[in-house]
Amino acid sequence: MKKWLCILTALTVFTVLSCKKTDDYSGNLGGSTDLTSNAVGFKYTGSLKIGNSSTSTDAKAEVIKNGGGITEIKGTGTLPAKIKSLITSSSYVNANGVVNVSGKFVNSTEGVAYVNASGDQVILVKYDAKVGDQWSYTTKGGKSITRKVTAVSTTDDFFWSGMLIKAITVEQNLPYPGFTKAVYRANHKFGVVQVEVFLEDGTSMAMSF
Repeated sequence: MKKWLCILTALTVFTVLSCKKTDDYSGNLGGSTDLTSNAVGFKYTGSLKIGNSSTSTDAKAEVIKNGGGITEIKGTGTLPAKIKSLITSSSYVNANGVVNVSGKFVNSTEGVAYVNASGDQVILVKYDAKVGDQWSYTTKGGKSITRKVTAVSTTDDFFWSGMLIKAITVEQNLPYPGFTKAVYRANHKFGVVQVEVFLEDGTSMAMSF
């Protein structure tokens, strides 16, 4: 089961939803979007680890619309205290740190991309990725976001959901006070399976889906 979308509600909503595409990473995604996880009513959940310790999370999301290869997701979740303290202003997060957001995506057999307000695909990962692939975006606030493929498994070496799977690792900078970078791990069968955010104080927060 693919559970990759909670990242938008729990960890990097404030960067992903504001991005507009400036560089083309091999064009828009193709492949089939006829996937169970794209069906209206499909629900997503996640598990959270801060450092080496697991912690509870109420993050959840649900597919509310699907058409023309684009899936719309609505998600909610309470940000961890460390993340909440770093977000001083966001229309997606209330004073209690509760995220309430919706977004449009292309979730296909070729990869995962966010569809921005202009209708452009902002690619999170492609399953034919090669180490060294790199692409960049600019946020509405003028900040540069660069994603780079840093590892592609050739064996089942990433532990997820009780089993070992192959994983593609994508790293991106987080040009916001208190943060350093985010790391996405994805699998061609299960989608984005983990997102890890690193804070300036050395803390890491990883959400698996």
